Amino acid sequence: MPVKSTPPATTAPAVPALYQSLYNELQGYLNEADKQVSVAWDGSSYAVGYAAELLTADANAGTGILQATEKKVMAEELDAEASMGVKAITVQIGFPILDQNFYVFQGQTAAQAQQSVQTWLDYYISLAQAIHSRGLKFIVESNPLLTFYLSADSPINPVDYYKTLDFTTYQERRSQHNITVAQQIKPDYLLLQTEPDTDAVNDFRTELNNGTKDAAMIKQFVTDLESAGIPGLHTTLQIGSGAGAWLSSWKTYINGLAAIPGLDKLDTHIYNIQPSINQVGEFGVAMQIADIAHAAGKGVSLSEFWCHKSVTLSGFNEGADSLVDIRVRDMFSFWAPLDEQFLNVMGKLAVGKHFDYISGFGHYDWFTEVDYSALKSVPVYPVTSKGQNDAIDAQITTMQNQAVKQAFADHQLSPTGKAYQAIIQNGPTR
Repeated sequence: MPVKSTPPATTAPAVPALYQSLYNELQGYLNEADKQVSVAWDGSSYAVGYAAELLTADANAGTGILQATEKKVMAEELDAEASMGVKAITVQIGFPILDQNFYVFQGQTAAQAQQSVQTWLDYYISLAQAIHSRGLKFIVESNPLLTFYLSADSPINPVDYYKTLDFTTYQERRSQHNITVAQQIKPDYLLLQTEPDTDAVNDFRTELNNGTKDAAMIKQFVTDLESAGIPGLHTTLQIGSGAGAWLSSWKTYINGLAAIPGLDKLDTHIYNIQPSINQVGEFGVAMQIADIAHAAGKGVSLSEFWCHKSVTLSGFNEGADSLVDIRVRDMFSFWAPLDEQFLNVMGKLAVGKHFDYISGFGHYDWFTEVDYSALKSVPVYPVTSKGQNDAIDAQITTMQNQAVKQAFADHQLSPTGKAYQAIIQNGPTR
């Protein structure tokens, strides 16, 4: 059944006084980004593979996604995204869930470890079939698990395992993870890395903060894949790698990757719209990455994007706005006009700079958003102490998680989801 595509409400909820200044500042930055991107687009069309993240299949969620009830919810999200009109689905399959050594380290026997890996493989092989049966492409981000988001008692928390690996062993096992994904899960696009700075923090790998060392690692990954004799490599299975557009040293990383002959695409992510990088901003960086990719004879992709409602860089080390706070803030429905404009700018970027695909990381905001005025308790903004909003953030997240199940059942999109659907169907507007 198609998703209902009734027009969005003519008026969005009023912006709360607490957030009016932030809204206005973001609006100003987005207006400037719109001008910047519009210069690079002559109005012609381009066949962009618009995509969305399948959150319910993200390995970072842990073994719970393997349960029958969660598989049902995942299938509903997949159907909802397909009905929204996306051409591809992005999924995080994180190292080391396909590494038998990890499970042995956790105390399993060799046979048990083999079965643990097989359970995950069966899940993702089935998912690949489900995605392809809907006529969609399958994009896999083969990044490491995000240990900062996994509870200490999670059965797949790899913190201690990461800490035992020297860099050579880390590279070898991560490379084998990529080969396993390519050989058995068979996505259409395999991203070997997307945020080296995020990996450096989550994997306790300071080596990845060096763009030259990081590019050498990716080059080895590419060589190993080519040596493995993967059917369709570089044709039906294309491989890419990249760095977030917020990274101050992005040129070192991207130029290093551009020099790798067997890498098919360069990739980036956009989350922050303030002009933080030499006053160029993430849109400006993404445009330059596209130019570098094309000059090197490669494609370009943008495997994650969203408009974070913050004017400070998000991340692990900047001492800035909490990423959890930002993601909850993003859920509020009064942002819908800003999100609609942001999505149109993303569409302009994609067609103007010939991105092969761009993939929205909107959590469940495509389907349901939170009415700020209906909340009994609201987050503090700006926070005055770390973790100040933890309890209320958890409550709001639970609220959206519950509401989205009804949205799936009703085949309903939020105004933000409808805006993305319109761009997918008709392209961006001038």
